[in-house]
Amino acid sequence: MCWHFLGALLVTVGVAGEFVIEYKQNGAESDFSRASAAARDELNAKAAEAGATAKNFEAQITAAQRDAAGSKKEAESERLARVQLQKELEPRRLRGTQKEKLRALLSDDPQQIMFGWCITGSDDCQDFVNDIGDAFNKAGWKTTFGASTQNKRGIWVGFMKGSDELSAAHWVPKIRNALGNVGLSGEQTWFDPTDRTLVGGFQKNVLYLIVGQKPAIKTLAATVNDKDQ
Repeated sequence: MCWHFLGALLVTVGVAGEFVIEYKQNGAESDFSRASAAARDELNAKAAEAGATAKNFEAQITAAQRDAAGSKKEAESERLARVQLQKELEPRRLRGTQKEKLRALLSDDPQQIMFGWCITGSDDCQDFVNDIGDAFNKAGWKTTFGASTQNKRGIWVGFMKGSDELSAAHWVPKIRNALGNVGLSGEQTWFDPTDRTLVGGFQKNVLYLIVGQKPAIKTLAATVNDKDQ
């Protein structure tokens, strides 16, 4: 009887022990699962935070690159403006290559032309007229020169009012086109018969090229603003 009781007790203790071990194992697994989930959540949170930081850095880099590009563009605009201003401050002259090109453009049918050079407001007029006239002379044109008191700026090409319009329609565009091909801008005009700004006055059917004062020089700020518009 005792042996039977003792055996039953041992069996009961064994079964109870298995329940205790299984319970502890299940508890440990549950704790491990909770710990793993917490660690995973923490890692996800850190990853999200790192991603947000990376995006913020990317935005800052993009903004810095954009600002750098803008500064570079502004610096280049200012450099070009300074170069242009320096060019405008220099006396007007024709280089040898410009003279030769102008000569070649005008040598097919040489005519007669009268040059006028401004005597006020600009100290480069006479040298500039001589450069242009030299190209015409080498092209075979008959040239005469005279002083002008007109205060217009730039270069003016034309005939006196009342001159042959067909001649004007042919020669004025031809001269202006030739000047344009060497980088000079000439304005077309009809000179008034009462205009006495040229020494000796203007005469009918005579082609005139009058060099006036230099075009107005823009300030550096105005030049930069013009380029940005």
